[in-house]
Amino acid sequence: MLKPQTKVDTLLLKGSPSAGDRIRETRQFGPDDIDLLVRTLESFNTLHDTPWDDFREAHCVLPNWFRQGLDPLTPEYAAQQRQLWSTLSGVQRAYSAEIDEREAELAAVDTIRTPGYFIRRDPEAVVEASDHVLAAGMVLKHCGLKPGDWGLEYGAGFGPIALTLARLGVNMDTVDISETFCRYVREQADFFRVPLSAFQGKFGCNPRPDKLYDSIFFFQAFHHCADFLTVVAQLRNILAPAGRLLLCGEPLARAEDNYIPYPWGMKLDALSVAQMRRFHWFEMGFTQEFLIRVFVHAGFSASHDPCPQSSFGEIYCFRHRAPTIHLSKEWLPDALESGWNTREDEGRWTRGDGRVLLDGSGSFSTLVVLATNHHPFTLPVNIDYAGTTHELSFKRGERKEIVIAANTKGADIRFRSPTRVPARDYLRKHNDTRTLGLFVNSISYR
Repeated sequence: MLKPQTKVDTLLLKGSPSAGDRIRETRQFGPDDIDLLVRTLESFNTLHDTPWDDFREAHCVLPNWFRQGLDPLTPEYAAQQRQLWSTLSGVQRAYSAEIDEREAELAAVDTIRTPGYFIRRDPEAVVEASDHVLAAGMVLKHCGLKPGDWGLEYGAGFGPIALTLARLGVNMDTVDISETFCRYVREQADFFRVPLSAFQGKFGCNPRPDKLYDSIFFFQAFHHCADFLTVVAQLRNILAPAGRLLLCGEPLARAEDNYIPYPWGMKLDALSVAQMRRFHWFEMGFTQEFLIRVFVHAGFSASHDPCPQSSFGEIYCFRHRAPTIHLSKEWLPDALESGWNTREDEGRWTRGDGRVLLDGSGSFSTLVVLATNHHPFTLPVNIDYAGTTHELSFKRGERKEIVIAANTKGADIRFRSPTRVPARDYLRKHNDTRTLGLFVNSISYR
């Protein structure tokens, strides 16, 4: 058993005597410290009560040349993130998924008895395995698949979730850029004699061009997708009309923080940075609002299923969007949720300024908003969409449809009204002490 330690063993790791202390105290490190992190990780993995504790909560400081505030949907922003990957990985060339997403070196792999996490024998092996088991259960619970359906997993690795579904009678395909992992999946499929096929390829490719899949899922894989905008658009064309697309165990921050200090980009936690240096993987993170916006803008609707026991099991589910967004049912990312009161049977009140993410495809030309003024007074409202503000006035108790031209598409629609506390007679009648703006029933695409 490893001897408990509280700071880096500099004789073993050949690092600066003060580096571990500095990083532990400041919880920050720079590009020059990454090799020290790598040596520590290779010697102790991420086990607790080892020198890795010095780095566990630390984050990398962005280089001086890095510019914040760029538009996250522009080529300039993407190029800067690729340059940051080059700095963190130590690779002085352009990123290539075919080269840089290779599997970690594996030796004496027994794909039947000890695939994946089953090979571990360290003190934290069982706890670590529990995260994977919980995640697998969440995918099974929310994928919507039944025997005879068709499922597709991207970035499957050893494919334990796909194998489980195949053993339950689901026709499963996997896509992985690694031919080695494809071979491991085929060996398991042959052993169990199940409908599981492995294909070498990139995210977004359809291994069966004539097939639409009832469910598509990624487990801790989507954040390696450097070309995610293109891939999301491709996924829409592969998913069956009533299908579900799941992201499980992905690094989505509720808001920008030290580890993901931008809408999307390189993860700056110590483990991710060390793995980038070791294996050259493209380790990205996203803010929740940004990634949900990308999917919704491509024509999906989104929902969220938390897993309190483990962040590995957190599920984001995407479906082809319906013709109408019912505010009584619509899930919103945390950053947008703060602008709304609790969902009710017929819709939701804004808090005076509420937003909803919208489809940005060319599948509609008009938006129709149904809203109600339940206040006992006239309520002025501004609705912002695609750079245009529509100034409206709702009479007391008035419900009406607002038709908005959508020849130019916007990423969201915003409802702004003076923040009001209900009048006293209304307050007594409804026992409602919330701060209320406009009551929005639905938004329809036409």
